[in-house]
Amino acid sequence: LQTPIKKLTTMISHQIINMPYILVEYKPAFGHIFADYLKDYSHWGYSDLDVVLGDMTRWISNEEWNDYDIVTYGFGDQDKLYLRGQFTFHKNDPKYINQLWRDCKYLSEMDVRYAHPEKLKFESAEGCYSKAVITKTDLKVKWAVKAFSDVKEGSSIYAHGMYLSLGKDSYSPRSVLYTASNVHAGDKLLSLPHDWFQDTSRYKLYSQTDVPIQEYVGEKTKVETYRTLYNRNLDESLKDIKCMYWAPQTYQMDICTVNGNVGGNEVVTLENGVLWKQRFETTRDGMFPEGIVSFPFFHFQEWKRVYRSTQLLNSHNIRQANVPGVIIT
Repeated sequence: LQTPIKKLTTMISHQIINMPYILVEYKPAFGHIFADYLKDYSHWGYSDLDVVLGDMTRWISNEEWNDYDIVTYGFGDQDKLYLRGQFTFHKNDPKYINQLWRDCKYLSEMDVRYAHPEKLKFESAEGCYSKAVITKTDLKVKWAVKAFSDVKEGSSIYAHGMYLSLGKDSYSPRSVLYTASNVHAGDKLLSLPHDWFQDTSRYKLYSQTDVPIQEYVGEKTKVETYRTLYNRNLDESLKDIKCMYWAPQTYQMDICTVNGNVGGNEVVTLENGVLWKQRFETTRDGMFPEGIVSFPFFHFQEWKRVYRSTQLLNSHNIRQANVPGVIIT
C-alpha cells in the first residue's frame, strides 16, 4: 500500500466527519460495504437526502425487478446516460454486480489516491461508475423516465405545489406523490380526495400492481453515443465533448448520447453491450384521476436552496401527527 492502512483509515474518517457529502463517492460500493446487511435482500440501491419517496413499490415494475441488473430513474434527461444518484437500484449479486465499483480507481486504489492528499478532488460516482457499467457487455441496464423535480419553472408544482398523501390507516405504509398535470388543472387537485388511490372502483388499474404504469410504444432502435460515433469516423474533436459539468471529461464520450439522439419520452436500455431506446406512454385510463400526474419520488434540486432548515420541520414524523398528508410548495 502506498498509504498505510491505519493512516488511510484515519484520513478517510477525518474527511467524512468534516465533509459528510463525500459519502456520495462511495455509493457504487454500498452493495459491497454493507454486504452483511444485504444477505436476505434481492436488491440494493441508493438515493439522496434531497428526495421525497412516494409509492415506490407501485412504480417499480416486475420487468425492472426481474429482467435488469441495474435500473436508474431520471426525469427526461436520459440523453446523459449516467446512473442517477437520486435513485438507482441493483440486483444483489455479491460476486459480480456488487463489485463493479472496482473499475473506478478512485475507489479501488484509495491508498494511491490518499498518498497525495494535497491533490484530492471530489469525484462524482455518476461519472466513473456510469462508464464502468455502460462499457460492460454482460449487463442489462435500464434508464427509465419516472422521476419528478423542480428544475423546470413552468412545471405545475410552481403553481399548485406537490401533494404527499398517506392514505387511510390500513394503507399506512403507502405514500403517494402527485400534482396537477398542468398549470391550468389546479381545480382537479382541490376537488380530489386525498386517498383517491384507494378507490379501486374508479382507479382500479392503480391497485393492480401487475399492470405497469408505463407501457412501451413502437419498436426499439439503437442509441448512439459519442464513443460509438468516434469509433466510426475517428473524429478527434469528439474527445472534447461534454454534456455533464459535474463529471470528469474522460468519461463523457461513453455517457453522452449524440445530440438529439434520445428524446425525453424514450427509455434507454443496455443489452449485451448494445444501447437501445424505445418510446413509452403512461397508462392513463383507470390509472390516475383526470388532470393529475403522479410520480415515484420528488427531487428537490432548486427549492432546497431557498428553504430554511425549520420550514420543513412540520412535515417530520407526519404519520404520528394523524394528518392525511402534506402539501409542499
